[in-house]
Amino acid sequence: MKLKPDELEKYIFSRLGKIDENVILGPKYGEDAAIIKLDNIFLVVHSDPITAAVDKIGFLSVYVACNDIVTRGATPKWLSNVLLLPEKIEEKQIDQITRQIDLASKDVGVMIVSGHSEYVSYLNSPIIITTAIGIADRIIKTSDAKPNDYLVLIKEPALEGTSIIATDFRETLLKKGVKKETIIRAEKFIYEISIVKEALLIKDLVSAMHDATEGGILGAIAEVVYSSGTKFVLDEAVIKFRKETIEICNAVGINPFKLISSGCFIVSVPEKNLDELEERLRKKNINYTILGKLEEGEGFYFKRKNGSMERIDRYVEEEIYKLF
Repeated sequence: MKLKPDELEKYIFSRLGKIDENVILGPKYGEDAAIIKLDNIFLVVHSDPITAAVDKIGFLSVYVACNDIVTRGATPKWLSNVLLLPEKIEEKQIDQITRQIDLASKDVGVMIVSGHSEYVSYLNSPIIITTAIGIADRIIKTSDAKPNDYLVLIKEPALEGTSIIATDFRETLLKKGVKKETIIRAEKFIYEISIVKEALLIKDLVSAMHDATEGGILGAIAEVVYSSGTKFVLDEAVIKFRKETIEICNAVGINPFKLISSGCFIVSVPEKNLDELEERLRKKNINYTILGKLEEGEGFYFKRKNGSMERIDRYVEEEIYKLF
């Protein structure tokens, strides 16, 4: 579970060591990757742990870290992995994890260049911390979203969380009456977690890009809205989930709007670029949803289907941890 924004500001953002003028963007609320100026290019760096998954942890470690690189407009190039393994882990599990990392890296087009691995006596399940590095010729920041931009959701939300639950809580779902066929389909959502190709396709058309991780679609939109100092009202009826997500979330009592959602991302698009963005996405058969327009003002509001309005704070608590 992430630190809350006030904790980040108090204990992290105020303690950054020696300031380097080449760092264009360092640690900041809503900004998931650092941007460093190097001559005529920008170096983009991001680290992410995978803690709420077991069976497909290798795939997630690559896709999730690279997603945060590409939403800065950068092409992911290199990875450094830290593998923390339980002492009693079986060799076949290590083989599975590293095989997944290799396959996902080849899929994204990145090379593993460094890292560390060790056994930890008090761990019950593996943890992978991945640092992804990429290069860009243009800076894209979450905070660059502007009033009158359209917010657009690319791909469907909660794919990551649905896949993790289907994979790691299979027996629980079966006992609750979820069909085996539904679980099998949901497990395969893991192969749709990467957003690298989709983000690179439209990066020249957007003001901002932000992937949806902990806190789900509500958490992602909150970070865009509050980091950019804008106002937004999200209509609950606009968001469409896959039927497998709805069935699985209902079975285990999880709110899909707050479920970890790597595999989809939010873009802020100037009105003059909206038609071109839609055309590119349609040509590649990429699902998208126009969520509405950002407004002048402050705050993120969630309009329920019954007409009630809920203000969403900067911090949205992730749902999947309820199961762990």
